[in-house]
Amino acid sequence: MTRNVGDAAKGAGEITRNIDGVAEAARGTSISAQESQRAANDLAEMAAQLHNLVRQFRIEGAAEAEPAASSRSLMKAMAARAGR
Repeated sequence: MTRNVGDAAKGAGEITRNIDGVAEAARGTSISAQESQRAANDLAEMAAQLHNLVRQFRIEGAAEAEPAASSRSLMKAMAARAGR
């Protein structure tokens, strides 16, 4: 009987270590997800800044309405994906 209790205690210790490992992995995943979100937000901001810079340039004789509308749609979609 003592052996059975010892085996049970050993098994409980292994389960505890496994649960601790899963919890640590979950914390690491959460941190990575937060870092990815920050990077996506930074990228969306840089894209908006680039858009503002690029729209200052004009090509003579080029149609502006369609590309400008496409650029705005693209920027809105990027911002939405980044959670803004």
